[in-house]
Amino acid sequence: MKRKNPPYGNQQIHSKKGRFLFGKKAVSVVFASVIAFCAVCSFSVTARAEYENTYVNTGNQREDIIGVALTQLGSGDGSKYTFGRGNVSWCAYFVVWCARQAGIDSSIIALNGYATADDLGVEYRGRPADRSSEIDYTPQRGDLIFFDWESNGFCYKSPASFYGDHVGIVEYVSDGYVHTIEGNSSYREGSTGPETGLCVRKRVYALDCVDIKGYGIPAYQGEDIPTEETTAEIAAAYASVYCNEAQVLTLSGNNCGTYILRIYKDGVLAIAETVAQNTYYAVFSEPGEYSAYCTAYRSPTDQVTADSNWVTWEVKTALAPGDINGDNTVNNKDLTRLMKYLSGENVEVIAALLDVNGDGSVNNKDLTRLMKYLAGENVWISEGRI
Repeated sequence: MKRKNPPYGNQQIHSKKGRFLFGKKAVSVVFASVIAFCAVCSFSVTARAEYENTYVNTGNQREDIIGVALTQLGSGDGSKYTFGRGNVSWCAYFVVWCARQAGIDSSIIALNGYATADDLGVEYRGRPADRSSEIDYTPQRGDLIFFDWESNGFCYKSPASFYGDHVGIVEYVSDGYVHTIEGNSSYREGSTGPETGLCVRKRVYALDCVDIKGYGIPAYQGEDIPTEETTAEIAAAYASVYCNEAQVLTLSGNNCGTYILRIYKDGVLAIAETVAQNTYYAVFSEPGEYSAYCTAYRSPTDQVTADSNWVTWEVKTALAPGDINGDNTVNNKDLTRLMKYLSGENVEVIAALLDVNGDGSVNNKDLTRLMKYLAGENVWISEGRI
């Protein structure tokens, strides 16, 4: 008997060991009909163009299937992905569609609408049907991920075999969580896309989430894994800065494309942020002892990493506006220092205190305001009257 397509899409975001983790009158009837037809056609073309696959394949199929999938985030037209089968349950079809767009043929990922490793023609790693053991595998970028929402080993209690309820594509793994891209996916807090309807979304799950059935490993071609060692370094431009003044952190390394930067204040984690650029401006409003290091990745989602050295600096209490030279006194020395700075001389200044009049610019107006203040006039300096 030919199987019917199962109703995939009954998804949730799951937490570790649990469930939830983390939208004038018509001149003639004919003329009005033409206008309506043109409007419909125009909307249809616009909608298709919005989710056009603009990714350029590299030949690395593991990367290319991810690149294609990312171009479809937010798309809810299931019929686009089902190879002429209409708007049926389409999570597995979405995976296949991305594969074909990425130049991956049916010998690697088969054309099928079922969320199983066998039907999609990929190697399976995960829990057995009787759930007698846990998953002993860390997924890789580009793997497929299978879900079993009811933890019963079957697709909607089908007695036929061990079919999954849903399938997606692994984008990357980080800090104990697997990040995915999934078609036919409903909205949950933390996922991308509109708050209503089924569409292509990003999701995140704990690696030990009970609803993950396992993973599929396609026999991708063209994988280009760098052999050069990944290293990371971090440097701080200043030994100390003032409150609300930027500390410039420079991230560098060998064979790395992105970083996770962690900054601590008095030994407590204050910032953990993914950084793609090599320069980071750290600005803090509270004084204290700050330290930082970064973890470098070969690519934004590559699991091969390297930790950098640590850097430390002090954030000092902010000085008064107009204390250009930072000696805790506003006087003619600051006026002279500001004049030299504005004339282009290479002098040391407290950058955060140059904007004396608080208009967002540093120019002769600040010089005039500081002169009036030192002359005893009742004028405003930056954030308050002094």
